[in-house]
Amino acid sequence: SERHVLVLRSTTNLRISDLMEELQRITTVPTYQQRLYFRGLELHLMKDRTLRELGLDNNAQVRLIGEPTQT
Repeated sequence: SERHVLVLRSTTNLRISDLMEELQRITTVPTYQQRLYFRGLELHLMKDRTLRELGLDNNAQVRLIGEPTQT
């Protein structure tokens, strides 16, 4: 499996759905197949919540599970 490191730097309060779209762009794992986990939370089920609300800050590690699309 591949590992990707994404460093978020934003002045706005991003939503989980925004993170999932960026991960799709980087990893080619479609958003509908992404399973995101952070400290036991299933982030993919909380798409409208913000990163700040869920405690994701600098150095937060999120686990992405999903199959990339074939090119």
